[in-house]
Amino acid sequence: MSNKPIVLLGGGGHASVLTDILRENKQKIASLISPICPNGAIFSDIKVFDNDDDLVLFSAEQFEVVVAIGPQLDDSKRINIIDMVVNKGYTFTNVLSPRAIISEYSSLGEGVQILPGAIINAGANIGEHVVINSRVVIEHDCIIGGFSHIAPGAVICGGANVAKHVFIGAGAVVLPGINIGSNSTIGANALVDKDIPKNTTLYGCRGNIK
Repeated sequence: MSNKPIVLLGGGGHASVLTDILRENKQKIASLISPICPNGAIFSDIKVFDNDDDLVLFSAEQFEVVVAIGPQLDDSKRINIIDMVVNKGYTFTNVLSPRAIISEYSSLGEGVQILPGAIINAGANIGEHVVINSRVVIEHDCIIGGFSHIAPGAVICGGANVAKHVFIGAGAVVLPGINIGSNSTIGANALVDKDIPKNTTLYGCRGNIK
């Protein structure tokens, strides 16, 4: 875990959760950058800037960045901000809740965010900028591709392979050994019991494929 002060990009609900985790981990938050004024007592003592260009006020050698914009089905805004941060030479802090269970035999890419109650078991490989939301279970030997989002309460069973840019909805269950192709969306509470091609949307419990 880095000791460098952190600049948060984003000031909504996801940012409040990440701020809470950073405080639990005793990590210093230097400032928050958000075009929308952040609400909530959790931000009350953090200096706020309102323009992404203000990031240049902080040295890339002395500060690290957390992209605190919550993932959406259309994640282009979040990805564009990540690209901007990379192009300016900054590195990303992983935000790992102390109330998550993360095996020392798992692998985490840069910019990973793991929220309270999540379980990451041995052999799991979590790609860059993946968000593992509250109470998610990633079982042994799973692969979660970069920029994917696993929503609250989802369960990815052993040996499943989730490609890049996949959104898995709240409460969904992916059975062992299943492969989910890139840019796919799995609906809330869906049961994924067969491989899913790339660019596919699966609705509901054993729902229709689009």
